[in-house]
Amino acid sequence: MPRRLEPCMDDHLARARNIEIQAAQKRAVSEAVLARGFLIPAIRYPTVPRGAARLRAAIMAAHTPETLRAAAAAIAESLG
Repeated sequence: MPRRLEPCMDDHLARARNIEIQAAQKRAVSEAVLARGFLIPAIRYPTVPRGAARLRAAIMAAHTPETLRAAAAAIAESLG
């Protein structure tokens, strides 16, 4: 009889989620936040349909509220 696998609730990667962020200047925003230490890549064609480019931030349980606020501030400041 096969063993039942239990979810590992301590594994931060198991709970990672992608949150897509729409922005007019995707590549410029991605480069600006990278300069501040945050990897939030621009996702462009052919990964997504033409005209549907976006930024993708992978949020994990290991990220602190302070880190998330700093990343959000970096995005907001790069948008002008």
